[in-house]
Amino acid sequence: MLWVQSLRSFWGVFSHLIRNALDHGIEDPDERIRKDKPREGHIILRSWMDRRHLFISIIDDGRGIDWIQIKRRAEQQGHSITSDQDLEDALFIDGVSTQTDVTEVSGRGVGMAAIKSVCEELQASIQVLSEDGKGSEFRFSFLLDEQNYMDGVA
Repeated sequence: MLWVQSLRSFWGVFSHLIRNALDHGIEDPDERIRKDKPREGHIILRSWMDRRHLFISIIDDGRGIDWIQIKRRAEQQGHSITSDQDLEDALFIDGVSTQTDVTEVSGRGVGMAAIKSVCEELQASIQVLSEDGKGSEFRFSFLLDEQNYMDGVA
């Protein structure tokens, strides 16, 4: 179960995704009603495994990622955004945030960079799915080694 302990660093930064979903993603109740959405927003946490991977996902039914704002903020910091991959990478740059104001919940632009850093340390992949007005999903994939499988974890 050593791999479970190695995920502690991931869980330590995972709260940034929850805060971002609440502060950036989920609209206020009146806005949701105007958009023909249920009054309450939803955040879904999922996990599953196959023989080789542990998957963890957070999904919200909010406004989706403001890619135009991500691009603008990254370029203001001197980053060149010339492809969709550059744009997705910009989401994880330290200091890039779609918020104009720092709140008690988010807006500092450090949470996503911390998530990326931990995932790199753990050799985990990140898949970002977002649809304007529909919501976002962040899906993480952690490779389980043969020992994890032999221990009956997978």
